[in-house]
Parts: sequence; structure tokens; C-alpha cells
Amino acid sequence: MPRGIKLIRYGGLSPKKQEHGCFEGGVYYGPPRRKGIYAFIYPHMDLFFVSWCDRGQQEVIHRGPRTFWYEGPIWTHLSTQKEKQDEIEWVGSWREVHTDYLKELYKRNKHEDTKELMHECRRITIGKYFPKAGQPIIDPYKRGLRGFMSEDHLEVYISGEYCGRIR
Repeated sequence: MPRGIKLIRYGGLSPKKQEHGCFEGGVYYGPPRRKGIYAFIYPHMDLFFVSWCDRGQQEVIHRGPRTFWYEGPIWTHLSTQKEKQDEIEWVGSWREVHTDYLKELYKRNKHEDTKELMHECRRITIGKYFPKAGQPIIDPYKRGLRGFMSEDHLEVYISGEYCGRIR
């Protein structure tokens, strides 16, 4: 298996010029750097972000998503409850980590999201959309009878100067 982390995105792998990013005091959730590409941790994809494409990108969407491997510095929204938030250097809602640490953050966040969803399911009246108390939640990001968490925080950003490391 290749080193790094497997990612998924719609569109090409060449860095794109971004506007209104948090790199220049713009939108808090905007891109952390002027050039780069967005992707998601495989196999997750929040299709809400795909819907923001302009007409020129519609052909890309019809071809479907592409997967690729990447190793190196990467921007993420992920952090853990145990990390001291004031010790992390943030650019808007982003922080830069290495892909080795991103894999660990992903595992920890998935575990924390599963616990949160289980707690929420116990708190809410049991209905047809939530599991009975004690039923395990296998994947908190899959829709279904056990509820689900949003996948938008699994979005990552690769700065343009590192896009050459994509395999």
C-alpha cells in the first residue's frame, strides 16, 4: 500500500487560484492558501461542496470523482477534544499537519463522533430514525437508520507548492 493517505475529489489535480481566503483575512472557512486544491479523506465526500461548481466544471462532475494518494503537509479542520486549542496555530478554520498525523486525527475524530452520536441517540426519543439504546454505530458518517454526522469537517486542502507530491 502506498505511503500517505488516500483522498477523493472531483476535478483535476492541478492547483487552482483561490479567492476570498482566510489567508488574507477573508472568509473564515475560505482556503488557507492562495493556490491549491480541496479534497476529502477517502471514502467520504460531502456533495454539498460539489454543487458549488460553475457551469464550466459540470463535465468534470459527470466523469465522477477521482481518488489519489498524497503524503506531506496538508490543511485540515480536524482536531481532538484532548488537544489544547490555544496551542494550535490556526488560519481561519484550518490547521496544517503532516498526513501521518492526519490519519491519527481522522481515527480519533471518528471515534469522538461515534461517541457523540451514540450519546445523542440515547438522549432523543427512540424513533424510526435513531437506533435503540445499545445498538452500535459502525460508521458515524453513513446515512441510515442509525443517524449520521456531517462529513464537511473531513475536507482537506493541499497547498499548490505540494500538489506535485500527489500520486
